[in-house]
Amino acid sequence: MFKVHFLRILCFLIPSLSTFSSNSSKLNFNPQKAIDFWNYEVASYCAPSYLTIWDISTISAASPNVIDIEVIQNETTQVFGYTAYDADKNLAYLSFRGTISSITDWMNNLDMFKEPITTYCDGCEVHSGFWKNYLSIKDNVKDAVLRIKEKHQDAEFAFIGHSMGSALATFAFIDLYEEVHPDYFYTFEMPRMGNKEFADFMDANFQDILKVRITHYKDIIPRGPLTSMGYYHFKNEVFYSEDCSSYVICTGDEDPSCINQFSLLNFSINDHRTLFGINMHEFKNTCN
Repeated sequence: MFKVHFLRILCFLIPSLSTFSSNSSKLNFNPQKAIDFWNYEVASYCAPSYLTIWDISTISAASPNVIDIEVIQNETTQVFGYTAYDADKNLAYLSFRGTISSITDWMNNLDMFKEPITTYCDGCEVHSGFWKNYLSIKDNVKDAVLRIKEKHQDAEFAFIGHSMGSALATFAFIDLYEEVHPDYFYTFEMPRMGNKEFADFMDANFQDILKVRITHYKDIIPRGPLTSMGYYHFKNEVFYSEDCSSYVICTGDEDPSCINQFSLLNFSINDHRTLFGINMHEFKNTCN
């Protein structure tokens, strides 16, 4: 079961950041927010020296009043994220960077043994490498999120992440859900991160917010680890066409109408790096 939405949008190099509407439902997908959140996410690939002063080329030019930036990182595990507040939108957020192709990152990504997480649900198991990465910064994440939430109590709040960072954002979302009461949870190009019990746990809980998994055309990363290895995605997938001119919302588990329609032999790495006209792999060269 799925429903189809078509959106014609211009894939500008750096789309302008629009004002968030307070009337928008947390249960409805908002394509403009997806573009806005991707811009914030691309910024997470920049060096702290650029990020903390919000000197992020055209992204900071389009959204000039991002303040109270706090970097969260563990140099051993290479986990990196940040919290910030966009004064123009009255939005605070937590963003996690994905893999940057360091040896440590790839070793953790390849650590695909599953770790039991009984604090979430009976039978829940998650990707061991992702879980270890999250534990390496868990306390710092909580402190940073609660600090910015306390400072901007009336602001909306978003959890966002890309690639491996999507898994980290998911763990943070679960752990801080009751304390933060987030308004948005948007991830980009998330790999499968847990077993069927974990996917069912995510689907059955947090019903007052739409949990968005954005995928892009033939990206290979959301296709792994394989279901044959006992890994499954949770809902809901928003699948974008190659040129970002349309999207499909698939509400079923592992829906063949979205990214699963492609053969595992028919994939593109560039689709993992690019959304809405912004290639984060190329863009990060301007701020590192």
